[in-house]
Parts: sequence; C-alpha cells; structure tokens
Amino acid sequence: AEMNEHRAVAEQLRKEQQETMKKLNAIKEAEAERKRELGMKMIQTMMHGCLSTTLQGWKEYVKTEKYNRTVMKRFAKKLSMRCVNSAMQSWIGFAKERKWLRGLLNRLLGGREMLMKGAGFKAWAMNTASHALRDRHASEIDMMREQLEEAKRAHESHIMTAQEEKAAMNEKLLKKTIYTLQNASLGRCFQTWNQYVIRRGHMKKLVKKVFARVLQRDLAAGWNQWKYYLKMKSENEGRIRLRMMKKSKAMTMLADRANLMQLKVGAKKRAFVKWMLATYTVSLSGRAVKRLDNFMLMFAHAFSSAHDLVSLISVACECLQSMINGSSGTLMLLDKATNEIWTHKNGAERRTPMHQGILGHVGKTSQSVYTDMFSDERYNPSVDDITLSRGESKPSASKTWWGSSMPKISSAGGSPVLLCIPVRDFEGVTIAVLCAVRSQVEEGMNVKPFNPNDALALAVLSCYVGGHLEKLGGGIAAGTGRGGAGNVSMEDVRRAIPDLGSGPSGGGPQTPVEKMPTERTNLNSLVKKMELKANHMEKQASNLQFSTKNLEKRLRAMSSYANELEGKMEVGGGGGGAYGSS
Repeated sequence: AEMNEHRAVAEQLRKEQQETMKKLNAIKEAEAERKRELGMKMIQTMMHGCLSTTLQGWKEYVKTEKYNRTVMKRFAKKLSMRCVNSAMQSWIGFAKERKWLRGLLNRLLGGREMLMKGAGFKAWAMNTASHALRDRHASEIDMMREQLEEAKRAHESHIMTAQEEKAAMNEKLLKKTIYTLQNASLGRCFQTWNQYVIRRGHMKKLVKKVFARVLQRDLAAGWNQWKYYLKMKSENEGRIRLRMMKKSKAMTMLADRANLMQLKVGAKKRAFVKWMLATYTVSLSGRAVKRLDNFMLMFAHAFSSAHDLVSLISVACECLQSMINGSSGTLMLLDKATNEIWTHKNGAERRTPMHQGILGHVGKTSQSVYTDMFSDERYNPSVDDITLSRGESKPSASKTWWGSSMPKISSAGGSPVLLCIPVRDFEGVTIAVLCAVRSQVEEGMNVKPFNPNDALALAVLSCYVGGHLEKLGGGIAAGTGRGGAGNVSMEDVRRAIPDLGSGPSGGGPQTPVEKMPTERTNLNSLVKKMELKANHMEKQASNLQFSTKNLEKRLRAMSSYANELEGKMEVGGGGGGAYGSS
C-alpha cells in the first residue's frame, strides 16, 4: 500500500511536470507568434513610411511587452506556490502514514523496542524516498528556471534589435521628409506665379472685350481717357513693383535659408533675418549680394556637419577666415558655471578667467570691441594671444567677399587690429565671443584693416553660430538653464555691430588707421533709410488702394450709363435726336 501511494505521488508529480512543460512550450509558441506579428507590423510600418503608424505600433509593442512581463511573473509565482503545496502535502501524508504505522506496530508487536525499531526504519525509508523525490523535483525546477531565463534574454535581445531598426528607419524617414519639404517650397512658388500669370491674362482678355464694345459707341473719347488712366496706373504699379522687388527677393531668400538651416524660430526672429537680408540687398552691389548668397549657402552646408561644440568651433573659424580673410580668428564659449571662457584650438582645450583680457571684457560686458590689440590697456597675452596664429592673411585672396581689393599686409607686420563681437542666443543672452584679427596695413595705402561690411559679415556669422549653439545646448552651457527658440531684437544687433568709422580705439596712442576714410554706408543711417522707405511704400500702397476703389466706382457708373444709353437706342428706334442731345 505504501509503495502504491508513493507511485501515485510520483505519477502526480510526473503529470504536473508534463503540464508545466506543456505550458512552457505554449509560452514559447506564443512568443514565436508574437515575434512573427511584430515582424509583420515592422514590415507594414516600413512600407507605409508613416510616422503616426510607427508611434502607434510602438505603443502597442510597449503594452504587449508589459502584459508578457506580468504573465511571466504570475507563472513563476504559481510555479513556486505549486512546489510549496506539493511539499506540504507530502509532509502531511508522511505524518498520517507514520501515525497509522505506529498504531499498527503497537497492536501487532506490542513491544516498545520492536515498535521503535520498526518506526525508525520506516521513517528512515520514507525520508530517504521523499528526499530523493524532492531533489529530483528541485533539479527539474532549476532546469525550467534556466530555460525561462534563456527565453527572457533572447526576448530582450530581440527587443533591442527591433528598437535599433526602428530608430534607423525613423531617421531615414525624417531625412526624406526634410528633403521633400525643401524641394516642395520652390515648386509652390513656381505654381503660384503660373496661376497669377494665367489670371492676369484672363483679366486682360476681359478688359479688351469690354473696351472693344465701348469703343464702338459715341463714348470713345471717355473710354480712351479711361484707357490712358489705366496705363498711368499700370506704370505707377510697375514703379511700386520695382521698389517691392528687393523686399520680395529678400523674403524669398529668407524662406530658402530657413529651409536649409531647419530653424524653427518665432516671428520676431524671422523679422530680424528679413531686416538683415534687406540691409545687405540695399547696401551692397549686385555682385556682392551674389557673393553673400554663396557664403550663406556655404555656412548652411558647413554648419550642418557640426554635431558637437569642438566641430562647431572649427567650422566657425574656417568660415570666418574664408569670408573676412582675417589672419586669424577664433570662437570663445562662455561657461558661467565656472566664470570662464574656453575654446578648442590645435587639439587642446584652452580655458581662461572671464575677467581677463579683451575677450573676457567682451564676454563679461556683452559690448563689441574694435581696437589695436597691443596698445589696448585691457590686452592680456595669456588670453588674447589665442586669436593669433603663425601666419598672416592669405596672399592668394586678393579680393574681399564684397568685391573690393584686399589691403596689402605690411612687411613689418605692425600691431594687429582686433574686431570682436558677442554671440547672443535667441533671448539676447551672450553665450560666446567671436573675434577676427588682421595686421595693420602700410601707411601709404590709406585703407583700414576692417570696414562696416566686415562687421556685417561677422554679425551674420554670429547669428549662425548662436542658432547652432542653441541647437547643441549652448544656452545650458552658458548658464541660462534653457535652450530653444526665442527672439533677437534690433537693438541687440545694432550693439553687436560696431561703428568702424573712427578707426580702432584702445588704451594706447592711435595708429595711422584713424586717418583712413569711412566706408560707403553706416549701419544706423542705413536702418533709418530703410525705415523711411518702408513708410513711404506703405503710404503709396494705401493711396493706390484708395485710387483703385474710386476708379472702380467710376467704372460702375460709366457702365450703368452705357447700358442706359443702349436701352434708349433700342426703345426709341428713330429717336436719334434724344441720343444726340444725351
């Protein structure tokens, strides 16, 4: 009977083991089915190329993963509870059997010694059997746990692979979307212009038909006068259109640059960039505008490859030397956490306190500086010599970016001239310092090392640098605690661009540069001129709108009068006298 009971217990444990293996196989099949479903979802997402579908799939995947983890925890908990219950039942059965055997031996043998020996032998046998069964069951449980751990690790590796594939696919989709948007903007412009030309041609045909009918009447003189008035109106519109061409061209250039730079900025920043482009269009010649366009495209292409602060510093220095042709230049970043300015030059990081040198003065006060470097009392060799290199300006670059001749460098060298402006973020906070250095020229040349066009070019470059520092987290490095889009006021731009008319200033004596003449334009007068022109154009547009309304009223009155005369002719028949008197 005891052996039969042990066989029954062993059979029950074997059945439980088989059920556990079946459940484990079912879990593996469910995992394989889930992997196939995830693969199908991934293929559908790749074929559709829709970002919303990808996000929805990701949500479902996270939900499924969470559900699977919950199921695995419940299964492990049930398995552990089942093992505990089995052990407790075995112990209860063992206790019952031991009590029954003790009574049987007492009745059969009747002796205490025999009873104790029999009970001890049977207890030893049952304990041995139960220990062997328990060890075998524990080994099976350990094997099942190892299988579960292997399945879990395989599942996690599959999840990591799927996440990497999704990230790569999302990056490809974003690049494709950006390329499509860039190409679509030009197509929309051409389509709008084509529709405008078609509507204009249709209106001209209608006007010609109306004039053909009216000119057959006795009111030809009035209509000829009307035609002459329309001609004068079209000439005035042509003049206004020519005046507005520069503004529309600047707005078109702004849209192209915004698509290339991918800067999502507010309305105030877009107005600022429009003002800068309009300033260049008015103040520079046609060839200089083309050169500026080429340099701005070069900036957009160069800064797109800057993915960290070190590469951004290198790209900014290369663009500065290409556009302004300075003998040297650098970009110093502000670290307000340590109250230092730093840069990366010749493969090493250079840090200096913010209160030392000319560069530290610009970073601390946010004021532009144009001065003789060695004669300035704020000059500190350990800080400001970072801007110098072992070469002079490139001899091959005989032209500046705006088209004029490059001044010759003195053989003796002379005191270098430093042009330094602060780089601001979109909230007007100074986050870096951009400077260019060029040697003094010969005294007989009567040409300044820098002029307002160089200052404008340096200001444009500082705008690009500030925007990319915001994208790379420059606002956080500067201690502002936040990044992203903001606005830049026109007063900040006027402060960033120094007036170069009086030559470099410093703590020491003035050099022969103060005798050199100023450039063609001054930034403040140029801004005032632009504002006056804008106000004048607004007044002309309002006057033109008012005159157009009056002309429409007169045209309606004349058309009604012509219809009335035509009705009189049809009704009166032979009443030519009335028509003649009319």
